[in-house]
Amino acid sequence: MITIHATAERDGKWWFLRAAGQYEAYTQVRHLKDAAGMVADAVATLYDLDASDLEVTVTPHLSEDLEAAVRDVVAAQAAAQEAARRAAQAQAAAAAALLNSGLPMRDAAEVLGVSHQRVGQIVKS
Repeated sequence: MITIHATAERDGKWWFLRAAGQYEAYTQVRHLKDAAGMVADAVATLYDLDASDLEVTVTPHLSEDLEAAVRDVVAAQAAAQEAARRAAQAQAAAAAALLNSGLPMRDAAEVLGVSHQRVGQIVKS
């Protein structure tokens, strides 16, 4: 497997792609989702390689404000995942505590705002 690193720069409606290194190539695509395949095809054609032997990574170059917006999204998603993990732990602890205090499963479910089946799943995990 040959690894190809390429960059993508937006200009109007097109992404201009540049593969650098040992296998240098230039090409373009309308949509970024097509970039890796197009770079693989370009490199394979120019260097008489099999495109299926190429592993292409494409790094889009964005303006600083767009990069900042993407970083904000990634950070918010990570924070949301962490919050969901903590919420699940707290829910499991609360369900166990409610059941251990003698509450029936249906009452614990009502207190937690979930179904009694969900309480059963939570305490089993």
